[in-house]
Amino acid sequence: MRDSYVFYTDKLRGAYKDVFEQVETYVNSLAVNEDAREERLGDFLDLLLSAQEEGRSVESVTGGDIGRFCQSFCADFGPKNAFLQTLDLLKGLVWPLAVISLLEVLFPEDPAVGFFARRPAFNLTGFLLGWAAGMVILTLINAVTRRRVLKTGERPRLFRKPNLDGVLLAAGALLTLAFIFLAEALLPDLPQPPLWACLAASVSFLVLCRIFYKRPLRGKVRLADFAVDGTIDEAMTKKLANLNKERRKKGKPELTLEEFLGREEADCKKMEKLKLFFIALPFLITGITTAGLALIDGFETPLDSVIYAALMLAVEAAVMAGMWKLERLGIESRRRWIASQRDEK
Repeated sequence: MRDSYVFYTDKLRGAYKDVFEQVETYVNSLAVNEDAREERLGDFLDLLLSAQEEGRSVESVTGGDIGRFCQSFCADFGPKNAFLQTLDLLKGLVWPLAVISLLEVLFPEDPAVGFFARRPAFNLTGFLLGWAAGMVILTLINAVTRRRVLKTGERPRLFRKPNLDGVLLAAGALLTLAFIFLAEALLPDLPQPPLWACLAASVSFLVLCRIFYKRPLRGKVRLADFAVDGTIDEAMTKKLANLNKERRKKGKPELTLEEFLGREEADCKKMEKLKLFFIALPFLITGITTAGLALIDGFETPLDSVIYAALMLAVEAAVMAGMWKLERLGIESRRRWIASQRDEK
């Protein structure tokens, strides 16, 4: 996977980390494409790491006014960056459009209708309106975030990057669905573009994005290479401290480091058995949903049920594979940390 500045932020400590998070929040609230954000924040991280290693203060990098620094630091971002960010965000709309169009081409509702005469069964107007509404929400939230950072030097807790993504995802999905239903109810006869045009336009857009945005940043990296760096070390140290705090309250002796490492090692072995759960779950979900649909509405033909089950199983398997990959990464991280602690002894 692509390397990124985010893998190195845990090297920062104290005030250096706080200032980086403030500037990061400000930069993420701007209309700037991903590559430009990565490059700018990577450069800022390098400056802070150098100052931390050399014993210089945070103010030697940012000055006394963090808001003014943010404005000057991002002053050269312009319309080109906003345009590229729009293309980045548009990919979130085009991907489902391409998938749905392809499915309708492969499995048409009325095979008697010619390929070039087909119209999409979904309401494209609703998709476009939902995307536009998501852009409005994004603009408003980003404006609130920037104002807070500039005014107080702090980032709003609700709008920290992970939570901001969640808010936008939920709001965008709900608004898209709402506009689809409204468009179906209020504008049922609205002209729709040909299905082949939707498929050709969406696939062409994604291919162009793949060509022009395939630029690795800082080379490539394996997440497991950072298993003993920063976050995992802090998390495990804090976990041991909390365990011993609870044991003291109960009048039990504290765990030694070796005892704690043994418990973590045993826990990692138990977690590995979850792989069977992630393998079985897609089949279970697919079986239940297919049987439920067959009992409630039924399928027009046995082939329809087979196609539905195959697509459902493929989607669920992909999701579970991604979740297991993250779970396995966590196990590997803990084992590498355990090994590093024993090597230090």
